[in-house]
Amino acid sequence: MSDEIRTEEGMQDAGAAREGEARARRRVPEVAEPFEAAVFAVQERVIWPLQDRFSLLPGPSRAVIGGGVAALVAVVVVVVLLTSGGGSSPTTTVSEVATPSETLVAPSQTAAEKPEPKKKKAAPRETLHGAAPVFSPP
Repeated sequence: MSDEIRTEEGMQDAGAAREGEARARRRVPEVAEPFEAAVFAVQERVIWPLQDRFSLLPGPSRAVIGGGVAALVAVVVVVVLLTSGGGSSPTTTVSEVATPSETLVAPSQTAAEKPEPKKKKAAPRETLHGAAPVFSPP
């Protein structure tokens, strides 16, 4: 008896699926019909006449025109990618930072306790090895 119940449930599910598909098919022609008519009009008035004229050209001319069209499409794609910045990004502004006019001293140090600045040592001179150079002409 459990097999009969499963079979009836499966039949009910299949029937519901068929009804849903039928409803979707009824809606699609209502929505798609104007778009299909517009696409057909563009094909009939623009694309097919261009294909007919293009097929009458000799081979090298077809290659040149085809390459030009491909280059034009590539340029359009690059321009679209460059101009679509991927959304709005916040503008960056440069703000000035306040700097103290006097050197800050830690509170534990006073004027008498300031350490003396270290004196810079002169850089060591390089030592020449070998014979002394002769700068007079022979």
